[in-house]
Amino acid sequence: MTKKDLLTLVLFVFMVFAIFYFKSNQKETPENQIPKVPEYTQKDTNESEVVSNYLRDNIKNIATDSPVLGGSWYVVSTAIDPNTKGGTVVYEDGHIQSSAKFDYTYNMGSVVVTNFEVIK
Repeated sequence: MTKKDLLTLVLFVFMVFAIFYFKSNQKETPENQIPKVPEYTQKDTNESEVVSNYLRDNIKNIATDSPVLGGSWYVVSTAIDPNTKGGTVVYEDGHIQSSAKFDYTYNMGSVVVTNFEVIK
């Protein structure tokens, strides 16, 4: 290895080290700071949203009628009234659509569906 090659190698290593050092010690400024998005927690949302999300996540277990042709239930829409602790849900499996009225209890982010009646 010649002196010129050795000098080039040392210079290259120094440059890589300098870039790494300055990048790791760079302070966050408004221009380069990524805004922090708060994580979703049920405590931060309103009751209707929590109940709607609960239905969307659990409709397969809550629905009393069965999907057809190997489909599986998913929620299309919800209408929730926190004052009466009830609502309606429209759900389908890709082949048929069904709807139901339901009652629920809500306590600090926890939802329990107490009555689920398919609307015919």
